Amino acid sequence: MTSSTDLVPGESIAAITAAVARALPELLADLESLVGIDCGSYTKEGVDEVGAWTADRLRALGAVITTHPNDQGLGDTVVAEIGGDDPAGPSLLLIGHMDT
Repeated sequence: MTSSTDLVPGESIAAITAAVARALPELLADLESLVGIDCGSYTKEGVDEVGAWTADRLRALGAVITTHPNDQGLGDTVVAEIGGDDPAGPSLLLIGHMDT
């Protein structure tokens, strides 16, 4: 594996561009799957389907998934946690929504 210190700026951009190009077909297929789900704000079944889809992919990346039921009849909340090697290291919070 190449570390960021092994690359010069032009090579780093080329490596990122190549990685994005390799991932693009799968990304577009995933996007097509997701936009085909009826997941309006008040469509619990659809929002939960998007949540399950997202949870599966995050679980494959090593995330621990917790699903919190919504007591108002809306889609459930999915929380994914991925631990790092250094508990004192930086943290990142990413928030999204699953309805259209």
